[in-house]
Amino acid sequence: QGLAEGLFKKIRSAGSNAYRFEVKLLMINFVTRLVGNHELLLLPLYPFLQRYMGGHQRDVTAILAYTVQACHQYVPPDEIHGILKTIAHNFITERCSGEQMAVGINAVRAICARVPSVLAVDEDEGAIGGDDVDTAVGGGISMDIEAFVRDLAAFSHHRDRSVSVAGKSWTN
Repeated sequence: QGLAEGLFKKIRSAGSNAYRFEVKLLMINFVTRLVGNHELLLLPLYPFLQRYMGGHQRDVTAILAYTVQACHQYVPPDEIHGILKTIAHNFITERCSGEQMAVGINAVRAICARVPSVLAVDEDEGAIGGDDVDTAVGGGISMDIEAFVRDLAAFSHHRDRSVSVAGKSWTN
């Protein structure tokens, strides 16, 4: 836990030019492997990874892979909802290319496989009406999980083959 926190603090506190991007990616890879394999809780890691999840970002597939490997069953679903929202907005939209959509759907599938509690629907709270993702009154992120899952399953009939295969793998 101490090693992961120390290295993550070093990554975060260093300016954008302190390390080359490749070195920063290697450090992020190491931290996420530690977090995922040893099931550590390093909650500031997930919002940090969200910053690098833009469709225009260099090596975004590596960032998505690192995000998946940092997820485990003890991560609170609220942290994962933020990541899923970011992936949905940046990758799983009609304005994205087929490859981007397929990568996004596959990343969401892998995250949900590692953190199954993210798909649980809270009967007490319920989702605020809306399409896919809403911001709760408390400032936290609340998702309409059922609609999100239905939308991902609907991609199994998409015109692009890679998106269709990713959608079918989601339903399986």
